[in-house]
Amino acid sequence: ANTSDNMSGINRYDYIVNGELKYSGNNNNYPVTGLQSNVDYQVYVNAYDNAGNVVSSNVLSQRVLSKWTTSSNKPYATEITIREPSSEQNPTLLRVLPYAEQDISAYITFNEAVKAGSTVSITYMYTRSSNNYYIDLLINGYKGTSLNNTGNNTKKTLNYTMKNDVGNLILQLHKSDISSSNYYVDLYIYEVLLDGRKIL
Repeated sequence: ANTSDNMSGINRYDYIVNGELKYSGNNNNYPVTGLQSNVDYQVYVNAYDNAGNVVSSNVLSQRVLSKWTTSSNKPYATEITIREPSSEQNPTLLRVLPYAEQDISAYITFNEAVKAGSTVSITYMYTRSSNNYYIDLLINGYKGTSLNNTGNNTKKTLNYTMKNDVGNLILQLHKSDISSSNYYVDLYIYEVLLDGRKIL
């Protein structure tokens, strides 16, 4: 936005995101942070000159797309909710529902290439109704950890070094054996870091 009085000079820029003032100052370039995935945003700038004139930019409408997707080999037997950013107060959830079936998996996939040797850190907690069945957290098909009753309802962090270059990062909650019809497991993911960078 250019003000109408070129002689007086710019006094300040106001950056407005969804009706909220995010920044007011003399920077003509401002990075907007803290945006959530799959949310529509409307952004515009008001430019003020020293003579009191104000001009507004055009409104930019933009949706921030998530790099995370969900899938399941048996969608009727799982429930998946991605929260971005995830936290202890607002975790991502992978759930195996109470179905007496074998080999049930819930997946969340980070659609970005990851190199061998990269470190993935997952902060999580889980609850399960029984310790009679095998439940694992896998990373790109490799077993990261078993979710047994000794760690039930306890916050944990799993650090895993990627074995190969991969096109995307896949986290999998897997129940391998046939359980009773009232068996369930909930995996709450509070944070995922890739080489120290928060990606979930």
